[in-house]
Amino acid sequence: MTQTKGAWEDGNVEVLSEAFGREPIHFDQQCLLNHDAITRPWNQLPPCFPRTAFDTECLAIHDATVRNQLLKAIRTQPALIQPHRVKVCAEALESVFGGFAPDHAFLALSPDWGIKLTEPMATRGLAHLLGRGSGSLKAHRIRAFLETLRIPDLPDDQSLEQAEVCSEVDRIDLEVRFKSDSGKERVVLIEAKFEHKLTPGQLKCYNNKRKKFRRDFRIVGLTSAAGKGRWGKQTQLWRVVLWRDLWLRFERRRPYEVDGQLAAFMAWLWQRIGGLSHGNPQSR
Repeated sequence: MTQTKGAWEDGNVEVLSEAFGREPIHFDQQCLLNHDAITRPWNQLPPCFPRTAFDTECLAIHDATVRNQLLKAIRTQPALIQPHRVKVCAEALESVFGGFAPDHAFLALSPDWGIKLTEPMATRGLAHLLGRGSGSLKAHRIRAFLETLRIPDLPDDQSLEQAEVCSEVDRIDLEVRFKSDSGKERVVLIEAKFEHKLTPGQLKCYNNKRKKFRRDFRIVGLTSAAGKGRWGKQTQLWRVVLWRDLWLRFERRRPYEVDGQLAAFMAWLWQRIGGLSHGNPQSR
């Protein structure tokens, strides 16, 4: 690409570059020798060698010349600077992220408040947003959430309209209470973890606190990665659901709402769990 011709005459060297229109760039040989003199140990310098300061001007001129020539060449290649767009089928994206309705989380503003979404903030936000309002919209919202957790045998909408969602009660991160079609009280207990792992001790605490109420309950661990905290009968008592799976399933199932509060929260949660970044674990 580049051919260099040098002629050491009168202490000067001329560099010709075919890549940049064969424009000559002149170096002062003496300044390079002076630089060598400064950088070498004193005991290795030849006698009577000049010990003058290194003049950086020649290198600065060379750098500016090369940079200008490169920019000039790049500007003549529009394909190199034009953004490339990839066409993707919208139906394929919606099958993963849910329909892009006006209240979709991707269309909401992601909060930039300089704070990080914590576990208590996430569970309190979910409790407030899931349980607010009344009627069929609330029932559909809670049904969508319970379906994302794979809770079986959900009752009809009339029962879910009366469901209660609370957080940070009796050291339980998130709790959803509702009645079955037969009138039996059911409860779903959720332990939420972002960076931390679930432990058998925490599961035992959840189990002991709710045994005395004789409720039909399920325990779900929301984690960033599938841990190995379960052992023995605990594998049947509670399940692990990844935050990313919860987000994707819920966004596909939740009903359309004119209020954008839930969408803003889901956008913040998506940002907190890392979305589909390389470090996010695979779905289970």
